[in-house]
Amino acid sequence: GQLRPGATAGGPHVLGEVLVASESGAANLWTVGKGMQKVRAEDSNLYFNAKSSWRWCEFTAHPRVMLYADRTGADPASCHTLFRISSSAECRSGERLILSRYLGDAHSFHHLITTQYSAYIMDERFPCVPMLKWDHMMQNPPVFCHIVPGSASSGSAAGGARTTKVLVEACVSRGPPQALLRPRDSLKHLPVQIPHRMDTATNRLSSPAAGDPSDPTVYVNCHSQTNLKLRPLKSKY
Repeated sequence: GQLRPGATAGGPHVLGEVLVASESGAANLWTVGKGMQKVRAEDSNLYFNAKSSWRWCEFTAHPRVMLYADRTGADPASCHTLFRISSSAECRSGERLILSRYLGDAHSFHHLITTQYSAYIMDERFPCVPMLKWDHMMQNPPVFCHIVPGSASSGSAAGGARTTKVLVEACVSRGPPQALLRPRDSLKHLPVQIPHRMDTATNRLSSPAAGDPSDPTVYVNCHSQTNLKLRPLKSKY
């Protein structure tokens, strides 16, 4: 539809940038030579229905953070794009993001991004420009990462005065597959009961609704420093 501007603001940081807020609820950043980029879009007022189409936008102290306001309040809106497959150098065809992790313990501006092929260290101050990229050569894509402080005597440094290592590992099992016994198969591990009580217990535990439904979560220790949290499937019968 037709754009009905509610506010316009020239950019104080980057030459050729203009913010345009429309009564439809959209705020767009217009850049000379690049066109429009949507910053914020709201179908209604921010915090409650003020029945007002008035919108306002302006720049803030940060060149990529804009202020979006209506009659109910004001919110900062970020124009950042930290990482994009299509715009990052040397991304492969079919590459997809698997894990994103903030590395605040190592550096306040750094993030770890992993795909099925590579791992990237990104800096918030330099969006879409990897600080570091390496092929992890893992058969399964990494789905977990943990920051491990390095030795203070090491000569190298990453993001500060101390060494920081980012270990990326594929999610693998630490032991053989474990299974819980079906309720009716657990009777042989219980104290011996007289026959009629055994028959009653067998019939009870053979029922699809057997057990206490108030807490269906079961925790199992696999004797390999791994705890499994299991939830039974609900019977459809």
